[in-house]
Formats: sequence, C-alpha cells, structure tokens
Amino acid sequence: TFSAVAKDQYNATMSGITFTWSVQSGTGATIAQTGVATGNAAGSVTIVASASGVTSAPATLTINATPPPPVLTSITVSPASVTVPATTTTQLSATGFDQNGNIISGVTFSWASLNPSAATVNSSGLVTGVAVGTAQVLASADGVNSNPATINVTAAPPVLTTITLSPTDVSINVGGSQQFTATGYDQYNNPMIQQPAF
Repeated sequence: TFSAVAKDQYNATMSGITFTWSVQSGTGATIAQTGVATGNAAGSVTIVASASGVTSAPATLTINATPPPPVLTSITVSPASVTVPATTTTQLSATGFDQNGNIISGVTFSWASLNPSAATVNSSGLVTGVAVGTAQVLASADGVNSNPATINVTAAPPVLTTITLSPTDVSINVGGSQQFTATGYDQYNNPMIQQPAF
C-alpha cells in the first residue's frame, strides 16, 4: 500500500486531494487507484501519484522471485481450557504459525504460568495443579505470545491417609471373640466411602 501527500507552493500540506496512481516504468506490478500495488512478476517498477497536472517523485517497488521466508507470527496452545485436580498433571501443546497461516516446525517454546500458586508449568508444557483456583498459562517464542490457556484447578482426589480401629481398648475372656472395625480417612479427614480390605 502506497500513500501520497500533497503540498502547496508554501510547502503546506493540502487536504482533499484525489490522486491518480500509475506504474511509471516496469511491467511486474499493477497499482489500483486505492494505492495498493500487486506484484505479478519478479523485477522492479516505479510508482507515481499525480493530481492537477503535478506528478510525484517515483517510488521503487521490488518484486521478489521467491516468497519471503516464514516468520513466526502466532502461537496456539491446546487445549485452551482444562480442569486438573491439585497434585496431578496435564499436558499442554503449542503450535507456531507463520505469516501465511502455515505451521512452523522446530520452534522451541518457553512456558509460563501467570498464577503459579494455583498451577505451575515446566519447560515442556506439563502443568501441575498446586491449589484450588485458576491460572493462565502462556507459550512464547521469538517475542510472540500464545493465547492464554485457562487451567482450572480443583481439589485433589481423596487419598487414604489414616486408618482408625474401633474399639481401641477392650478385653475378652479366654475363648471369647471381639469384632473390630476399621475406618479409612482421606487427607481432608473425611471417611472413605469404599473401605479397602484390611
């Protein structure tokens, strides 16, 4: 896209001027009256703008025979939202795209959690739930940041932590019997619904 500025004999900028765009020399490009040039063949052309019989100095447009090399333009992290219990892990993946929307391979990403008190992430994108809450995780490379992945951390699943016996102090006669019961409790001190075999 080209733009033109008109000035009067006092070198003051003039507004409201309608320019006519043209290719002054060369055949490798065309230019629309909006100032947008399109390259059609390798080489170079000169572009000018004119109005009221006045023509600008030419601008040179070079059209390359090969497309420009791919440049990392955007990063997508998936899944974009995930729920993970505290103390457990989940894997995120990052994909880089160039300016044409094509996948770029071989990109090394840096990972960061914006709320490490809720969830952390290591250098390979493995997320660990730390405590109940929400964290945003980003991947970045070459100055480009990804979309934030939302990590919803829930309470850790119940784990058998303690076992109590009942009764705790009893005596029986020789030949007698006594029934004992055992109750398992999780880390939240809640009785486990399904008791393991003792």
